[in-house]
Amino acid sequence: VKAYAKAYAALYSDTATAKTYSVKVNGYETGNFVIAEGDVESAVDAINQISGSTGVTASSSDNKIILFDSDGDDITVENTQTLAGHNNLTVRKIGETGLITDNVGAAITLAVSGGNDATRVSGTLKLVSPNAFSIDQKAVNQVHTIAVGTLSGYNGSGGALTISDGGGNTVTLDYSGGAPADIDVLLTAIQAHASYGDLGFAVTKKDADELYYTWKTGGVPATAATYVSAGATNEAIATTTTGVVSKGYYTENTAAATLKNLTEINISTMVAAGDALSI
Repeated sequence: VKAYAKAYAALYSDTATAKTYSVKVNGYETGNFVIAEGDVESAVDAINQISGSTGVTASSSDNKIILFDSDGDDITVENTQTLAGHNNLTVRKIGETGLITDNVGAAITLAVSGGNDATRVSGTLKLVSPNAFSIDQKAVNQVHTIAVGTLSGYNGSGGALTISDGGGNTVTLDYSGGAPADIDVLLTAIQAHASYGDLGFAVTKKDADELYYTWKTGGVPATAATYVSAGATNEAIATTTTGVVSKGYYTENTAAATLKNLTEINISTMVAAGDALSI
């Protein structure tokens, strides 16, 4: 498996009115240039004058600037113009093809300096092999921290404790006959419930007063988890780790795969032992 890293971004003005700007690319500032919807050559020249420091070169296509980093490093662009009304610069990620029409994600408009004046474009990684291979990219599972409240309050008012993943899976415990002695007893009862395995998350102990809900799949859950005691009034649920979906993608059963917005990947080859893996 061979990997090829590139980073492309488009930079352009969304107004026909020519305006003077300077920008920082990867922390290095250009000289002043004039740019409009139909005129980008001054900006191309200014960016190329600092390419030895930034590692980013510029070219033009369809009255837009194509920024290119041949190593696939992130490209940052910051508007350094402070004059009012100079908020027409737009940045957009371009895919591995480098074509100005190969848009990835939403376009970002840069405010004047001091506002939301900067953005970062990540690179792409293309993996190619004459043999079949698979790619698995790491995702982040969402975690909630549950404050179980005063356990002695679970006894009474029906004594019901209800845990739900919001998707129709529920664990209900009846404590009308007496509250759980401590959080360990509570956790044991939750995990022993017949419907526990159906929940969209695992329940574990954080400390003497709190539990964790750790969702079984990466990303932000489509449903809302709950933890409600009929007897206690001070239980609470909070998100402590926000889920992140797998940011890359690939096409199965093909010789080439492209990942975008890359975070972490594992590559498994389906070739004989001893074949080289280069990345």
